[in-house]
Amino acid sequence: MSQERLILKLLSDNKPHSVIEIMQKVYRLKDDKGIARIASRISDIRKKYGVEILSKPQKDNRKIWWYKITSKVSKFDLMS
Repeated sequence: MSQERLILKLLSDNKPHSVIEIMQKVYRLKDDKGIARIASRISDIRKKYGVEILSKPQKDNRKIWWYKITSKVSKFDLMS
């Protein structure tokens, strides 16, 4: 499954997910080297699937971003 679809699948529960959680669950990374990559994939998902994704920084640490899908995702989009 592509990185886009793994992220889309994770976010499809309509709950907020931190960039740290996405790095750990999708990329299996323990450091912050994947943050720019995640932002790029989120942008790709927005464009490719037309999914609305809210993104905002954590209040006490603006390096940590949170992402949450605010629109419905079709089951077709989640298929690999």
